[in-house]
Amino acid sequence: MTKGYGSLSTLKDTETRIVNGNRLLAIALVCLLTLLAAAVRMLLLGESLWVDELHTSWTVYDGLRPLPARAAMGNNSPAYFLLPWLSSSLFGAGEWQLRLPSLLAGTALVPLSWWVVSTWTGERWCGLLAAWLAACDANFMFYAAEARTYAIVQLLALVQLTLVYGMGTEPTGKRRIAFVLVTVMLFYLHYSTVLLLPMSVLGIGIAGYRRGQARQTVRRLAVDMLMVVLMCLPAIGHVAEVAARKSNWDLFVSFQPVSAIWSLFPLGCVGIAVCGWAFDRAAAKFRANGDRSPEDRPRMAWLLFVIAWMMAAIVAAWALTNPDIARLFLRRYLIGVAIAPPILVALFCAEIRSTWFRVTVAAVVLLATVGGCASVLARTGEAPWNWSTVSPAGDPCSYTQAWWRPTRWPTRGRIPICTSTVCSR
Repeated sequence: MTKGYGSLSTLKDTETRIVNGNRLLAIALVCLLTLLAAAVRMLLLGESLWVDELHTSWTVYDGLRPLPARAAMGNNSPAYFLLPWLSSSLFGAGEWQLRLPSLLAGTALVPLSWWVVSTWTGERWCGLLAAWLAACDANFMFYAAEARTYAIVQLLALVQLTLVYGMGTEPTGKRRIAFVLVTVMLFYLHYSTVLLLPMSVLGIGIAGYRRGQARQTVRRLAVDMLMVVLMCLPAIGHVAEVAARKSNWDLFVSFQPVSAIWSLFPLGCVGIAVCGWAFDRAAAKFRANGDRSPEDRPRMAWLLFVIAWMMAAIVAAWALTNPDIARLFLRRYLIGVAIAPPILVALFCAEIRSTWFRVTVAAVVLLATVGGCASVLARTGEAPWNWSTVSPAGDPCSYTQAWWRPTRWPTRGRIPICTSTVCSR
């Protein structure tokens, strides 16, 4: 008996050490990926500022007093500009100082993506796949090296999605407060992020109904949304001013066919993962364990929610753009949902039961993304925007309706001194 007990104890200790070792290895790889992502993005920080970034530099150049008015001239709230003002005040004036907040936010997406997938599925290695995709995505790299708000919007959108998951499983008071604050911050960072809210609220409501707490969930959501509205009311006047100038967006937000909904963000890797998942499900019909376990159902429900969360915002932007109600069908205006494809790839891989097939699908996805990462690095030093597509003369200043002259700001570009409203993005 003693010998048998000792053998069982040794087996359990060995299993614990293996599990802990796997966890530490996964964390180490996430840290390595994060450092890699930061290094790649830092290569892009020294490039000259382009026209929208010049608006950022001008907005923060003379301190806090003129900052709100200058931000409003660019159709923005002042919330984001406090960050580049702080970084440039601390570290001096220059390209990388202005882009530092975006760099930090864009790099933080990598470990957060891993944590989200690992928490939802319990699969640390599938979480690593999401982290890899977040590290190598060309759009993520670009916005992490741009002195604009979009990388921070990406990060907070993923935080909001995580809070929706948390409130759907266990709606604690802390999570509700965090959800309200993150939603308000997203709104003030960019008004178009309001498109993320309806599906988030619907997801929380459906989860509450499935738990048998429909009435309590509706009451909580009513209170939470009231707080969001009250905290966003101060910006309503500025939102109305921006809406009145909607003709400014005619030059770079055009009407698109329905097919553009599927091509706004790259979904090739999602397709690979979906095909792998579908093949595995078909093969499971011929195995003894073909039936799904009860634990699989909640994971599949949240996977479908992420799809709906992404597509609802994209479809809403398209539906508002084509009737010329509000021209929002632009990649950067929907950049908050750009994190959905990497998360979906990892979630679909986590649903593949066959270990060897899961590894095969992950390897194909990894190989498919290496080329995109290399292409971004190959374009380092090139202008990020083709101005010939903006105006017939190829003049980057024409669509901003602004006057420009050099100032003492030490950038390789020019600083905008605006005499009229800037239609920045």
